Amino acid sequence: MNENFQSTEKAGIIYMLLASAFFSTMGYYVKILGQTLGTGEIVFFRNLIGLLIIVPSLIARPSGTKGGKPFMLAMRGVFGFLALFFYFYSISVLPLGTAATLTKIDPIFTAILAFFLLKEKQGILIWGGLITGFLGVVMLMRPETGGINAGSLSALLSGLFAAAAYTTVRNLREYYSPRAVVASFAAAGVIGPPIVYAAIYYTPLGNEALRGLFHRLPSGAYEWYCIIMVGLLATVSQYFLTKAYSLARASIAASVSYSGLFFATLAGIMAGDKIPDFIGICGILFIALSGMTVHFSQKRRN
Repeated sequence: MNENFQSTEKAGIIYMLLASAFFSTMGYYVKILGQTLGTGEIVFFRNLIGLLIIVPSLIARPSGTKGGKPFMLAMRGVFGFLALFFYFYSISVLPLGTAATLTKIDPIFTAILAFFLLKEKQGILIWGGLITGFLGVVMLMRPETGGINAGSLSALLSGLFAAAAYTTVRNLREYYSPRAVVASFAAAGVIGPPIVYAAIYYTPLGNEALRGLFHRLPSGAYEWYCIIMVGLLATVSQYFLTKAYSLARASIAASVSYSGLFFATLAGIMAGDKIPDFIGICGILFIALSGMTVHFSQKRRN
């Protein structure tokens, strides 16, 4: 029994490592595409490919869950779309490792939201993790050197909306299947970019800086290849992620997911990013330690 448990958990760890590697590879292609395409186009086609994969699955094998929470399902989709949009933009203007690390503070945002909105009491370990995470963010953003910019703020907003999406998912588990939840996210990612485009180009909200979020449609075999790889890698990494959490303990799977920061940094260097300096490496380690501390503390309390 114990050997079977260990074997299952090892499989979960392997799936999480694969999910992290595939997701970081997706970031590599997003960074390459960001040199010629806008964030809006990349987000749109990434979710269109995901929708084309998940919808036939839902039609062929309906989930059979009871449903009944359409507004909450829609909000999960919107939060996921916003998290992805801000993340893809941050990748285009920041080193990939930095963008991935700043978005990894969603456990910190989740703990803060739970404290203020749900009145959950947080222990000393969680507060220590929050302070460690804050120090890591400061090290990466370098406010004393003017490091606070649209890219770093976008990465933080991505983490915030990701935390909101994860919080929503907790309340949807008994109403919708994982495939339905993923489909809501993909649908929002297809509908969202045209709405943002219309708001930027046809309302007073638009300006030259915001119009830079949209450039043109993909053209040429290489750009379409990169677009397809983004969609496929995102879908496969989501599958591996789901398998990891189904086989390994959540605390172990979440900790292993921080290997993605190493993979993302490596992928960024391959895409042309500079190697992080000592302060940058310390910032990455601080945020990883913070996230794992908060996660383990919450799991132990539960």
